[in-house]
Amino acid sequence: MMEQPINFQLPRSWPCIKIRQQNLNKSLTAQSDMLQLLDPDEYDIAAIQEPYLNHNHNSCASRNWFTLYLKEHYAKPNKTRSLMLINKRIPTNKWTQIDLTLSDMTAIQMQTPLGSIILINMYNDVRNSEGP
Repeated sequence: MMEQPINFQLPRSWPCIKIRQQNLNKSLTAQSDMLQLLDPDEYDIAAIQEPYLNHNHNSCASRNWFTLYLKEHYAKPNKTRSLMLINKRIPTNKWTQIDLTLSDMTAIQMQTPLGSIILINMYNDVRNSEGP
């Protein structure tokens, strides 16, 4: 029996992609706690709503993660309510950021052994009934 070649190695076997999703309420304490629990051997992606941003409008992550901001993040940093962290074990030629031009959504397209998928991280403001 022939083994199927896997294009890149993740902490677990495909087709499983493990995502941690959390609203951090712009709290440095909550973000630090989440990063401590975000084991790169367990998770592939972190979908964060209301991330903590420092005085330079940057979030924080460990060396194991790529941080994906919205395209307009530095032009309108107060509107950033969604970001994604991508495990650095996933080669950059296997995923690409999708520009949705919405301040509440970050998205990527990822190539997996089973085909292409799109992952969208959306912040939904429950106080506002208007959708993106």
